[in-house]
Amino acid sequence: MKQRKNLWGLTSLILLTACQTTQIPTPPLSTPAPSPSATPTAEPTAIPTATPVPTPLPTVIPVATPTPVPDMTPTPVPTAIPTATPVPTPTPEITSMLRVLVFDDLGSRLNNAIVKVKSNDPTLVFESTATLENGYHVIKDIPTQKTMEVSVTAPGYTTRKRLASLSALETKLDMEFKGDQYAISNKPEVVMTKPAYSESFNANGVIELTFSENMNKESVQRSFALQSNSPDSDVKMSVGTPIAKPISVRGTPTDSVYDIRHFNFEWDTDRVIRLTPKYGLPIASDRRFRVILSYNDGSGNADTGGIKDVDGNKARQANISTSTVIKDVPGGTTTEIVDIEDGPFLVGTQYKAFLPFSVTDNLEATRVTGVGSEISPRDNFFLNFSKDLYFDLTTTKTVVGGANNQTGSAPAGNAFVTAAVAAKNYSLNCNGTPVTLPASAVAVFTGVNRVMVSVDAADNLFNTGDKCTVSFSGLLDIAGKFMSEPSISFVAP
Repeated sequence: MKQRKNLWGLTSLILLTACQTTQIPTPPLSTPAPSPSATPTAEPTAIPTATPVPTPLPTVIPVATPTPVPDMTPTPVPTAIPTATPVPTPTPEITSMLRVLVFDDLGSRLNNAIVKVKSNDPTLVFESTATLENGYHVIKDIPTQKTMEVSVTAPGYTTRKRLASLSALETKLDMEFKGDQYAISNKPEVVMTKPAYSESFNANGVIELTFSENMNKESVQRSFALQSNSPDSDVKMSVGTPIAKPISVRGTPTDSVYDIRHFNFEWDTDRVIRLTPKYGLPIASDRRFRVILSYNDGSGNADTGGIKDVDGNKARQANISTSTVIKDVPGGTTTEIVDIEDGPFLVGTQYKAFLPFSVTDNLEATRVTGVGSEISPRDNFFLNFSKDLYFDLTTTKTVVGGANNQTGSAPAGNAFVTAAVAAKNYSLNCNGTPVTLPASAVAVFTGVNRVMVSVDAADNLFNTGDKCTVSFSGLLDIAGKFMSEPSISFVAP
């Protein structure tokens, strides 16, 4: 039995070895014959190999890691190292030179002129005075591309100003102060006014004239006047007094409205005069007026008919004339008649014969400031007013309430209303009883701002100690305003 078992094991080993032997393929013939199907030999069942049991590793006991304590010391910020800014190379400034020729109004060159240049740009400070070189007044190192004001004057002469702007391409500029527009003059001029030219002005406004040089004051005061500037010929004051239409700007008493007598005036140095109207500027149906400095007051005085400076030089003569001008138009030419004006008022670069303005009525109405009675052989009462109640124009025509032939507007008798009629514009009440004014009652001016109503000695108005009240209505002041109606009382003396 033991021998058969060994033989079977040998046989199995031989068969297993035979099956594992690698077969070398036979190269195919040109016409291969089909191979017979091989019968598969059963493989022996493999005996599984026991999987070794791994030896367990010893368990590592973790050691607790301590929690780190945060460091409270701040981390320093690294300091930035500044980078040096490159300094730009400055561009050389481009400057220019100005050469000025100065002439007087007669066309003669003035080498003693004073020429100054200053910046007209608030962002640039520049000012320089010219020096005389070969007949030219020269200013050098003027910044370009900036507007400059060039002013020219000379002792005893007016000042002229022009603006100049030199480009970077202009290294030299020649300028002439010459002709009517720019030549300097030794004739006095009005260089600033209040009101401004053609401005609207309050009736109680102060007129102010500033001259180019020191003036002969008497010549200014005598040559000052106010004229109507209305084209109408029937202009009247608000109370009805007619105003003469001026014949020309060379005024006379017969064609002017106000002169120096109608103003309170004061001088500020010898160059500025301020004039305050005593009665307010004229309140008329046409409120366009003009100031002239060529007024002849008719006195025959040498200081009238035109202003002069302290050296006796007369101003430019006021004149308005017409001239025919030929103008080019498409297809040919045409003629046009234009006004030519000259005079002492310098407006911009033009000379004007007068200063026009319009009057705005801002005057307060006249009011009663007092009432009473005087001890007299006959009974009377009087009223005091806050303003003058009448005055005369240069034409001697009176401005007063009632001059419009409205008797009820007259505060007292005048050339247009009798004193007896004017007295009827007042009423009297004594001890609560109305008093009828007798036929002998008259209202007269006892001052420019005072009216008295009186009766004949044979007539009686009140007795001593009576309490009386005076009232009126409808009266006009010199501006044509209704005077406030009073209710003013007094005790009879």
